[in-house]
Amino acid sequence: MNKANLHCIFGKIPEDSPNLEIVGAYDFYKRELPWASVWGDSGLVVDNAGEPLWDCLWQRAFMANCPDFKHSKWRFLPKIKLGTYFNTMLYWCRGYYHWICDVLPRLQWALPHLPKETLFIVPANLPQVFKDSLRAIGVSHERCVEFSGRRPWRVQKLIHVPPVAMTGDHTQASLDLLRETIFQHLQLVKPKMPHKKIYICRRSGLDRVLTNEAEILDAISHFDFEPVYCEDLSFGQQVRMFSEAEFVLGPHGGGMTNAIWCSAGTKVFEIFNPQSVRRCYWSIAQAIGLQHACGI
Repeated sequence: MNKANLHCIFGKIPEDSPNLEIVGAYDFYKRELPWASVWGDSGLVVDNAGEPLWDCLWQRAFMANCPDFKHSKWRFLPKIKLGTYFNTMLYWCRGYYHWICDVLPRLQWALPHLPKETLFIVPANLPQVFKDSLRAIGVSHERCVEFSGRRPWRVQKLIHVPPVAMTGDHTQASLDLLRETIFQHLQLVKPKMPHKKIYICRRSGLDRVLTNEAEILDAISHFDFEPVYCEDLSFGQQVRMFSEAEFVLGPHGGGMTNAIWCSAGTKVFEIFNPQSVRRCYWSIAQAIGLQHACGI
């Protein structure tokens, strides 16, 4: 299996980092499942013969750690849902990166194959940023049904397609389509000369916060970097800001997802904890032509 070839400027990438192995794209298929069960914690789908669709969890090996498979008493008490549904949820889909880079490309893959009456199962308490991203690709919130409770839903008809690629991997075609669709929705005209220099901050108390962030902010202030808390911005504001970026700098985390809106040639520098080196933003850079480097 191939490994991501990250360009490390300082520090050393641990040789046993497991999240650098490239799995790649999945083959497309479509299944129409009568009376399938959908689980809200993991996004797991089980067909009416009791067989799990493991690609909801990314890899068959992840089934062993899935709390919804075989071990939950709630499987005996499903909620019955009439109608035609598409389950947007995937393992870890409540994270911003997984929503933007995994859920939305898969949904765009599925949309041409869904009947007009399809309702979309989404996580409970869906953040406004997620709602806005769905609207941007043509899925109104009125067509969404938020999963609630611990009991699985047994739906009359479920249409299922796999993810576009393993989480952490990306295809150029899927990202190009996502970018084009959202730029058109926002009526965004990308600048000919991106000029913003963005430093992605993380709130204190969260993981992956840099202990010397104050020193970094002081140092980069002399180079016109703008500190940004992405969680304070609307979806549209994040897309617009990063589409104007010449340079993006910050610790590994969800905010770095917004590099997906940058122009080809934008420089992206990602700072890793040595225990959490991942390929996902390197993979985005490879797909859309960004210049990615990192430090440990």
